Amino acid sequence: MKALLLLLLGLSAGRVATAGVAPTEFFDERTGATVTVAHDALVFPVDSPFRSTIDQPDYVSLTAVQINRSGEIQLYLVAFDWSTGDRLAQPITLQTSERQLELAPLPDYPRDLPADRQLLAAFARMKRAAYRVTPGMLAEMAATKHLKLRLNALPPPPEDIPDAGEVWEGAKSLTAFVNFINSSP
Repeated sequence: MKALLLLLLGLSAGRVATAGVAPTEFFDERTGATVTVAHDALVFPVDSPFRSTIDQPDYVSLTAVQINRSGEIQLYLVAFDWSTGDRLAQPITLQTSERQLELAPLPDYPRDLPADRQLLAAFARMKRAAYRVTPGMLAEMAATKHLKLRLNALPPPPEDIPDAGEVWEGAKSLTAFVNFINSSP
């Protein structure tokens, strides 16, 4: 009885932890696909040679997206660069507690992805890139205690500045997204 109670409490805690951050799902009439988008993007502060004089970091956001076309499923992370540079043309590295995930941008931005505003772009006409990912990669990213992003297009920073920015927001949304896509038939 105690084991059952602990299991139910654990499941309830998982639902509470992701309450309010359920992904958005919609039918895209343009492509004929069902699209699922994480509620919030993962936002990472990154050091940049384009940094302003106010000493504010730049940001890169990653939005998890699933495209389901009659059971054919494709998973993406879509990156938006908040700076004036084009730092997404090179691969990026996501560092989890366990390992590093090297992601190369797709040579052509997929036409089946919805509009930037639906993918949580912070403002219009941001530099963007799309990366193919697997359910296992997303699950590892959602489960890790420390998720960091390194832009390989940037030169290594000085020793007093970390070479990778830790996720600033969006981790609960990624967990909810992974739970949603894993529970979908």
